[in-house]
Amino acid sequence: MTQVNCAVKGCSYNHNEICYAKRVAIGGKGSTEIKGTCCGTFLNEDVYSNLAEHTDYLSPCDAVTCTVAICRYNAENLCQLQAIQVSGAEETSLYTQTDCLSFKKQQ
Repeated sequence: MTQVNCAVKGCSYNHNEICYAKRVAIGGKGSTEIKGTCCGTFLNEDVYSNLAEHTDYLSPCDAVTCTVAICRYNAENLCQLQAIQVSGAEETSLYTQTDCLSFKKQQ
């Protein structure tokens, strides 16, 4: 199980900078750098309310899926890190404005 540290203000799953979505999807299949990655699980709190209030706060994320082909932590589309960092623009309204700061290119 992976902890998702989230600095994306305005995400429905973010509570005190921890993501409480049961499954997080990191996207950016052809990415070669952080800027090409994204959190596909992001949902705008202005549209979806605060979904973190309706989850079990004691339950960690079940899995972080990852389609970033050349990330060194991607093993068969699952992230192998124990914790990842997700960030976004100051006024994030779309998942494409987020980044997986834990991305590391394979050597």
